[in-house]
Order: sequence, then C-alpha cells, then structure tokens
Amino acid sequence: MRYEHLIVTLGEAVDWFGKLLYLSALWIGFSVLGGLVFGVMPSTVAMFAVIRKWNMGETDSPVFRVFWRTFRVEFWKANLLGLVLCGVALVLFVDARYVLFVHSRVTGLIGLLGLIPALLYAITLLYIFPVFAHVEASVWRILQLSLISSLAHPLRTLVLLFAFMIVLSNIHGLLLPLFIAFFAYGDSWWVMKIMRKLDVQVVASTKNKNGHVISY
Repeated sequence: MRYEHLIVTLGEAVDWFGKLLYLSALWIGFSVLGGLVFGVMPSTVAMFAVIRKWNMGETDSPVFRVFWRTFRVEFWKANLLGLVLCGVALVLFVDARYVLFVHSRVTGLIGLLGLIPALLYAITLLYIFPVFAHVEASVWRILQLSLISSLAHPLRTLVLLFAFMIVLSNIHGLLLPLFIAFFAYGDSWWVMKIMRKLDVQVVASTKNKNGHVISY
C-alpha cells in the first residue's frame, strides 16, 4: 500500500510538472505572438487566470481554451495595466538616477524616502496578477486592491518578497521563462491565502470572475 501511494504521489507530481511546463510554453509562445511588447502582459494575465481555476479546484479545465480566451478578452486591459506599471517604474528609475548623480544630505534623505514607493511598487507587483485574475474591476481598482492586500498582512508579504528575491537570485536568467508558471503558481497560491484572510469589505462594484461580490 505504501508503494502504491508513493507511485500515485509521484504520478500526480509528474502530471503537475507537465501542466506547469505546458503553461510556461503557452506564456512564451503568446508573448512572442504579441511581439513581446504587446504580448507579455495579456499572456501573464492569461497564465494567472488558468492558475486561479486550478486553485479554485477546477484542475480539469481546458488549459489552452482558458488561456486563449483570457488572452483575447483581457488584451487591451492588460496592456493598459502594463503601460501604467511601466510609467511608475520609469518615474522610480529617474528618481534613483537623480539621487545617484546629485550627492548631498538632502538628496540622500530623499533617496531613502524614495525607497518607500519603490518597496510599495515591488510588493504591489506580487499581488497585481492574482488580483487581476480574481476580480472584475477597472485597472485603477485592481491597483488599489493589490496595494491594500499587500499592506493588510505586511509580514506575509515580506516573506513572499524575500522568497522571490532568493529564488530569482539563484536561477539562471535564461531558465526563468521556462519556469515562469512555477513562480506564478507559488505567487498565486500564497496571495490567495492572504486575500482570504482580509476582513475588508470590497465595494459592490468589485466582483470576482464568477460574478459574485467578494469580501476579503
């Protein structure tokens, strides 16, 4: 019985490994299909949409069909979100460059204060795709919910941030796209656990993908 259980467990592990590799391949393929610039964001949103279904217990959902439908439906909204994120990143980058080139106590203090929005930006990025996949809301509302969720449980959020930093620092850059779905699954699983613990009532205009009002 023990060996049979081990064989079943190994079989399930191999099956999940294959699913995640396939999802990573879809992410790479559709990112290239969108010319990278216009393909990465909708591909990422589509990837998290598939993972959301898995986390909701719908493990037999047709991966390609869910991915392709989400890619098409959320294409412009996802790219609008990407444009906003790139704009914020550009502002933070310019601020950092300014502090590096202008040395004084005042600008040093400004630089330290500048770390706060940079940190908020980083933790918001960890939440934004799981939130996007889970709720039906505007880009601005998704940004708000991502920030609220990340700040509601700061310790758990910092654990997630440091875990990703450790993993990213120890994996070859060329292997990252191949295993992108593995990171996305871990991110989504952890973030959904945090979101379920929130006791903040979300406004009625925000609904999950099943059409129900959500209360975190």
